[in-house]
Amino acid sequence: MPLPRERRWPRLVAGYTVLLALVAGAATPIYFLLEPGNRPLVIRLGSALILLVVLIHLLGTLRARLDAQRPSGLERALVPQRQQQTLDPRFVQIRDELRESAWSRRYFDHVLWPELIALAGRAPHGPSRPSLVRPPGRFFRRGPALTTLRELIAVIEETRE
Repeated sequence: MPLPRERRWPRLVAGYTVLLALVAGAATPIYFLLEPGNRPLVIRLGSALILLVVLIHLLGTLRARLDAQRPSGLERALVPQRQQQTLDPRFVQIRDELRESAWSRRYFDHVLWPELIALAGRAPHGPSRPSLVRPPGRFFRRGPALTTLRELIAVIEETRE
């Protein structure tokens, strides 16, 4: 959790003071070992190092503030919107009925089986209509397996064609 702005300044000033002391401590022996013509180079390099750290810190703070802002209308328009796929309500209902009938024998007997019989009855078939046999249930009062239902629906589709 970020600190409030008022409590951040003492820590920031202490950090920069430590950085300045470290750079000055490392540059001082080098400064006195070099000839007088090269000494300004050590001061410039030390100052550049401190300036680099300050700029990195400022850029990080600026980036955090920009990221915290809400995006503008233009930025929201640039992001492609995902299309929500909608399924046909009848398909969803049939899918749910098949799932439920696989889990509950009672649901299969009272809801799905009458619909399958009605669907087979509307098929334009002749005298060679295959009779639909109610599939057996599974253990613990569960309805027929989905593969059995798939085969049953395939038989109904063959009679419709």
